[in-house]
Amino acid sequence: MRLLIAGATGYVGQNVVAEALRAGHEVIAHVRPGSASGDEAAAGFSAAGARVVRTPWTAEAWRQQLAADAPERLFLLLGTTAARTKAAAERGIDVSQQTVDLGLTMLAVTAARSVSPTIGLVYLSSLGASPTGNEYLRVRATIEAALVSGPNPFTVVRPSFITGPDRDEARLGERIGALVGDAACAVLRAFGARGLASRWASITGPSLATILVTLATEPLDRRVHELDAFRR
Repeated sequence: MRLLIAGATGYVGQNVVAEALRAGHEVIAHVRPGSASGDEAAAGFSAAGARVVRTPWTAEAWRQQLAADAPERLFLLLGTTAARTKAAAERGIDVSQQTVDLGLTMLAVTAARSVSPTIGLVYLSSLGASPTGNEYLRVRATIEAALVSGPNPFTVVRPSFITGPDRDEARLGERIGALVGDAACAVLRAFGARGLASRWASITGPSLATILVTLATEPLDRRVHELDAFRR
C-alpha cells in the first residue's frame, strides 16, 4: 500500500515511517521544505527505503503532490509544541497550533478531497478532544468534525500521553503527565477499572505507530478509536 506521511519528522511520524517500511509498504515521507532540522531525518528515511518529498505548504502544491503520487492513505501527524511556538515567535515566525496543527492539517485534508474522495485519511488526535477543551483539544475536535463531515474514508486515534525512552524532545510537561497518569492508572486497575486505565495510560511511539499502520492498512471505518480498544 502506498502511504504518504505528513508530519514524518515528528516523534510519532518517524516511528510510523519505520513501522510502515517494516511492514513492506511504499512510504512517501514529507519533510518541511527549508527545514535544516529535517535534513538528518530525511537522510535516514531515504536510507531506510522511503521516498522523501519536500512539498511546499500551499494548496496547489499539495494537490499536485497528491495527484502525482496517488497515495492510498494520507497520515495526518502534524503538531507543534509550546516551546517551538515560543522560539519561532521570537524570530517573527508563526508556528502556532492554529497555524500548524489546524491550518496545515486542514490544507492537506482539503487537497486530498479535491484530488480524490477515495484517499484514506489517518489522523492522530488526542484523548479528550473537545470543542470546550483547551486550544490543543479544540483544534483536534475541529479536525475530527471536518473528517466526519467530509467524503473521504478516515480513521482517528486518540492517545493519551505519548512518551518513551527513544523520544528526543524534552517535553517535560508530557513526561511528568505520563508518570502521574500511569500511576493513577495503576490505582484504577487495582480497583477493577481496567477500561479507563487502558484508555488513559501513556503509550510509546513504536506502539502507537503499530496501531496507526495496522488501522491504515485495513478498510477505514470512519470511527474515532480510543486506546483501550487495543489494550484488552
